[in-house]
Amino acid sequence: MKETVTSRHLWNEAARTGLVLGGVCILYTLLTSWMSTGSGGLVGGLLFALQTLLWIVKFAACLFLMRYFLLRLCLQYEGVTNRTVFSYGVRIALLSALVYSAYVLADALLMDPEKLESVFDAAAGTLPTAMDSNTQAVLEQFKQNYPQYMFFGNFIYCFLFGVVLSRIYSRGLPPDSFPDQPADPQ
Repeated sequence: MKETVTSRHLWNEAARTGLVLGGVCILYTLLTSWMSTGSGGLVGGLLFALQTLLWIVKFAACLFLMRYFLLRLCLQYEGVTNRTVFSYGVRIALLSALVYSAYVLADALLMDPEKLESVFDAAAGTLPTAMDSNTQAVLEQFKQNYPQYMFFGNFIYCFLFGVVLSRIYSRGLPPDSFPDQPADPQ
């Protein structure tokens, strides 16, 4: 006989699942950060293609894992409803977004200052060359708060994506919501 799902079960399962999904995203970030895209020509094109392929694999893996973990909850516990599955998915989204965003924050805080300066110089190169002092002051303020912006921006994006994905997947789970009804109501 299966256990009945409780809020405690949902949080425990979501914590483990959030670590897995956050770990997949961290692994992708580590792999792509080790690949230098500064190379030109054929090598640069191959690295770009490899990074694109890795992103597609990460995206598909996150979609698959989210569906897998939501379905596993339905099979593991008794009394699981669409609302329970959605609630579980939101908890997974929250915790995995927190894990991955914490990594992004740590990466931004520990980033080499020269690398950060080169990134901002490249971005400033796309802006008009005649920036007034107010624009330069705003850019300097943004540089100082860059890690926090990265954390919150990434957290909000990942969490919202997970909530939308949970909503989509929870509509079809559990797969047999009304077992006592006949298959053909005619």
